Amino acid sequence: MERACRALRPGMREFEAAGILDHEIHAAELNPMVTLVSSDDRLPKFRHPIPTAAKFSRHVMLVSCAEMGGLVTCLTRFVRFGKPSAEENAKHQAICNIDASINLATKPGRTLGDIFTDLQAAYAANGYPEEWKNHHQGGSTGYAPREVVARPGLALPVLENQAFAWNPSVAGAKNEDTVLIAARGVEVLTAHSSEWPTMVGQAPAGTLKRADVLVV
Repeated sequence: MERACRALRPGMREFEAAGILDHEIHAAELNPMVTLVSSDDRLPKFRHPIPTAAKFSRHVMLVSCAEMGGLVTCLTRFVRFGKPSAEENAKHQAICNIDASINLATKPGRTLGDIFTDLQAAYAANGYPEEWKNHHQGGSTGYAPREVVARPGLALPVLENQAFAWNPSVAGAKNEDTVLIAARGVEVLTAHSSEWPTMVGQAPAGTLKRADVLVV
């Protein structure tokens, strides 16, 4: 994912970005199952964007669900060409806070319905009380991109050493990684490298390092 993001240049088409990402996924000996791309004016309009022939000049979102050995990982990353605006930075901080809240709230024995209530509270606390309604929020993963999509009132409990991929979003911003819910806490399986920028998500239960937008 990071190699694909660093290969992007203004003027490319979304189809080209998708091809670069799939190439890098295959080169790492994984099989891409879902590849999504959106850019510029399409970014705030579409939460689950199929790539198009649109050329990008300002910012791009890349999404991948990839399989290896029967197990699936999911992640999203953003690239910005030029300095982001204060509004963009604030929005990404808000989504990192929401993402940290939902991941830290995911603990063995808790139900997906209870966790979803925490998610809704995190959206409201960060100034976006209705945005959770505009796309599914993720859920358990492992043998499929999502084995169970979380929803309000769902009584299904979280198991120890179960994988989850939450994907909270607001218009133009999103965070997504695959994590393992272990007894010792949250382990981010698709964590960004030390060369990728970091933003710290702030949550009632603590903090969690999240991938920031790559500015090139």
